[in-house]
Amino acid sequence: MIYIATGKRIDLRVLTVEDADWFFELNEDPQVLLYTGDHPFKSREESKRFLAAYNQYSLYKMGRCAIIRKSDSKVLGWCGLKYHDADNYVELGFRLFRKYWGQGYATEAAKLSIDYAFHQLNLHELIGRVDERNLGSIRVLEKSGMTLHSSISTTGSTLLIYKLTNPN
Repeated sequence: MIYIATGKRIDLRVLTVEDADWFFELNEDPQVLLYTGDHPFKSREESKRFLAAYNQYSLYKMGRCAIIRKSDSKVLGWCGLKYHDADNYVELGFRLFRKYWGQGYATEAAKLSIDYAFHQLNLHELIGRVDERNLGSIRVLEKSGMTLHSSISTTGSTLLIYKLTNPN
């Protein structure tokens, strides 16, 4: 297992095919996917195929990571970076099981990911995109140091674009 960051209560670990079961279960919760625009996997096998083909680490030295709680080694969800090649930006994202919402884990994971982006990858800027109705995720982005940069109106809601520039 490859760990990319360690925090006070959690570690961030590179995703593997062995994560397929919890990855599938996380995406089965309609509340978790409510503002993402994503659809659940059709099966555990589809989740496994997704993870087997996941190449963000090999291509860009970054990707989504499993959030592992240190006290009991529980997987809380994922957090990490995604490079958008077509538009040339890196996005911070996170998704946790509902039972771990509101406990500061997403903020801690986001801050670890930001530290990795700026100090290990020497990135200049990160983007966070969030539906205006997703107040919990907005709080996480703001607590992580991101500020509102712009918004995009979509069918039925507004997508907020947060940014954070590397201070170094």
